[in-house]
Amino acid sequence: MDDKCDVITMSVASNDGTGSPNDVSGKLLLAELEKKGVVVVAASGNSAEAGRGIADSQYASAATTTISVGSVAVSKLPLAYELTFETGGHSPLPYFWGAHRVEIADSLKVMLLDAPESPSAEASTSCGPSAKASQDLSMILVVIRANQMSTRTLVAFAHEHGARVLALTAPSLADPLSTYFSLQIYDWGDPPGSTDLAGLDINVVGMNFDSHQKIVGYAKAHPTGLVVNFRSQRNPLDLDNDIDGSRVVQTSDDGPRYDLAKPAALVLAPGQPILSTAPRRWGGARAMGGTSMATPFIAGASALLLSHRSGLIPLKIRSLFTTTAVPVPRTAAH
Repeated sequence: MDDKCDVITMSVASNDGTGSPNDVSGKLLLAELEKKGVVVVAASGNSAEAGRGIADSQYASAATTTISVGSVAVSKLPLAYELTFETGGHSPLPYFWGAHRVEIADSLKVMLLDAPESPSAEASTSCGPSAKASQDLSMILVVIRANQMSTRTLVAFAHEHGARVLALTAPSLADPLSTYFSLQIYDWGDPPGSTDLAGLDINVVGMNFDSHQKIVGYAKAHPTGLVVNFRSQRNPLDLDNDIDGSRVVQTSDDGPRYDLAKPAALVLAPGQPILSTAPRRWGGARAMGGTSMATPFIAGASALLLSHRSGLIPLKIRSLFTTTAVPVPRTAAH
């Protein structure tokens, strides 16, 4: 209030934080902000609460004085670059790597690195990679299908054997989160998967499941070696998100508050995947997802409304959003 802000955007999550039943001081603060005419916009959360009470009321968005914001998947997937095939004359395939191309000029052979589909319960090594332990992977594009039981083991194996770049592909076409797999890349690349792999110096790019299937087919058609490169300098592509585009994100909170005092979220905005300002370990910015990425859109829209009609109070702005917004369908899994 001392800074005379007109709009405050919040991304807050805690077990007993602002807006929770026990946070009296937080409620008083939010109520005072509303009295002062300050619009407070808050992320609804990413616990996939949909159509039922949010019992813990963990987020500031649960307070009745805020505009709570859920997340919708974008209809266009931003910043896809081209992987070029030197073998077979195949059309380029898109890969995702934040706001930065892979800066490797060498031609690379493709290796599909997989674990057995049905590992033996007795053999602890059955989830290990199906590649020679002595193999040098520095001139190889390693392709790994994500969400195998040993994805982290495969990533670590590739790094230990000199791989400079690997493509982490979506696990299946049915997974609504799989269309734009760069959403998961910050988990696997910054750090990749877990803290014990945090020091890996390797380029991890994302590819969708359709691209994975094509690469598998191309590799089988060229048993002597499928050769690719990252030298294309074409402008980033915009691809249609034909799986969950313009739908409620599977993880977005979208249910009423436990005491039915307020639905969450009041409105939804584009939240997955969004090109953020968060730096990637290997340069550029990374794509991220969640209600925290959606909230700034509503905060910005609130500021635009105030710039045209300075006398609008927070309640009126909330009313404008809720009465003019259009319904958004959920994904099948939501």
